[in-house]
Parts: sequence; C-alpha cells; structure tokens
Amino acid sequence: MSTGVLNVAVQDDWTAILTAIGTMTAAVVAVCIAIWSDLRTGDRVKKEQQNSRQQLAEQQEFSRQQLASQQEFNRNQLVEEHQVELVKEQVAEAYMVRVELGDRDIAIETDDVYGEPVGQMLKRLAAMLVNGGRSS
Repeated sequence: MSTGVLNVAVQDDWTAILTAIGTMTAAVVAVCIAIWSDLRTGDRVKKEQQNSRQQLAEQQEFSRQQLASQQEFNRNQLVEEHQVELVKEQVAEAYMVRVELGDRDIAIETDDVYGEPVGQMLKRLAAMLVNGGRSS
C-alpha cells in the first residue's frame, strides 16, 4: 500500500473573495429591502383599513341622520295632512247644519169673548237648528 499525500492548493485570490463578499452583501441587501417593503406595505394596509372603517362609519352616521330627517319630515307631513282632512270634515259637517227662522204674531190684549187679538201685536221670533250631519 502506498500512502499518498493530497496537496490542495489554496490561492489567495482577492478578486474571488471580493466577488463572494459582494454577492453576499447584495443578497443581504435584497432580503433587507424585501422585509422593509413588506413592513411598509403592512402599515399602508392598516392605514387603508382604518381609513375605510372611518369612511364607512361616517357614511353610516350620515345615512342615519338622513333617515331620521326623512322620518321626521314624513311624520310632520302626515300630521299636517290629518289636520287638513279634519278641517275639511268639520267644514262639511258645518254645512250640514240648517238654521230655520220663523216668527209669529202675538197679541198683547185679547177680547174676552172669543180670545181674538185686539190692539197692538208683538212678533215672537223663533230659530230652529237642524243638524243633518252625523252626531258626535
């Protein structure tokens, strides 16, 4: 058996060393840029989500206020229409009431035999109200 010695020649090639260092540095910088970009993107997404939530809350509040305003307007309009109809009904009922006027001559003095009027006469006025509408 023979024993052999393997001689490995190690050269101190500065260009290869600098290329390796440059490559490693470029890889580290690329990883750092990717991490930094991911963090910035995450911050942007969080800010956009907060902005969206705020806009949605503002729109919901505006919609609530608009709905409340519309409901108040409708309520007032309904009350006003009810009052107008009530007045119309009252006017119609008022026109159903008739006033009948009448008068009658009344003697101040009468004769003793037949009870007929003698002398000066007075008029007695009478008014009769007839309600042709519905009774309350």
